[in-house]
Amino acid sequence: MRFLKTLVLGSLFATLGEFLFCVLVRQSLPDYLFTLAAYPLILALTYWPLRWIEQRMPSELSADVAVYAVAGFIGLAIEWFMIGNSPWANPEANDLGMFAYWATVLAMPRLLLDARPCIRPVRRAAVVAFAAYAAAALTIGFLTPQPLRLFVLAWVVVLGYTGMNLFFVRALRRAWKAQRRDLASAAAGGAV
Repeated sequence: MRFLKTLVLGSLFATLGEFLFCVLVRQSLPDYLFTLAAYPLILALTYWPLRWIEQRMPSELSADVAVYAVAGFIGLAIEWFMIGNSPWANPEANDLGMFAYWATVLAMPRLLLDARPCIRPVRRAAVVAFAAYAAAALTIGFLTPQPLRLFVLAWVVVLGYTGMNLFFVRALRRAWKAQRRDLASAAAGGAV
């Protein structure tokens, strides 16, 4: 069930960026429809390697960091070597934005499915923030004149998905504090 939820959530995170670029910028509905099939496949292919990394980390906190970083770098590899948005082929591509986009697509489902109590407020806030971001991005996209859409929407995507990555930082901070608190409790319990 977690696998299917990951595919659905990751696809939802991906579809906003793809709709903005495929439909509103390039005006290509077939390209957008292709992405609706491609993202579940990409998510399926990356799910097990990310789970493998997660399970081999010495702590939940290190797993959080590793999965986030690897997800972003997998995305950069896809952008650079499969799509052609490498620094040498397309110097105008924004690597930070691509990293943030792919970290959101590939790792945010894990954050939203995380059952740890310390992460619960972050999960809720991330869902609300993405819904607000999606509404704002679509409004901006539809209201922006076609000649300006590439420039405007590129920055909307970079800023929006980078903003979503702040929820990873918030979750890591909360998980770190919970881990420290648990270690302190264990130490205090053993020092009787």
